[in-house]
Amino acid sequence: MRIIVAADGCPGAGDELRDLRSWLVADDDLLGRVHPVEAPVAPGHLGPVIEALSVVLTSVSGPLATLIIGWLRHRRNEITLTFTRPDGTSITLEASRYRNLTPDELAKLTEELVQRFEDLERGPEDGPDGRPRRG
Repeated sequence: MRIIVAADGCPGAGDELRDLRSWLVADDDLLGRVHPVEAPVAPGHLGPVIEALSVVLTSVSGPLATLIIGWLRHRRNEITLTFTRPDGTSITLEASRYRNLTPDELAKLTEELVQRFEDLERGPEDGPDGRPRRG
């Protein structure tokens, strides 16, 4: 399943997405699975701007959740990331929620995010085991 990751809530969202992509592809599990989605070059600009990231979400929910939370914890601005499946189902994460967590809170939120990514990967047509539901 391919999902789109968009950033909002701060100036320079394209730069933040570029930084997030670098953070993600440094992990072997995500190498080759994260690609920029670029807006067309606007007149008077030197090059394209990253407007989103495309992520192949297949059996990488654990590493993705861990890396996203780590990245969000280091943001100083109020960035919001939205992860959207092709059918429009989405998850929204705000950086402010992940700052100043205790180790127990961090572990709990990471576990919750792994589950949410697994649900996003499965899709509404799949059962809890990831296989298509039978009518």
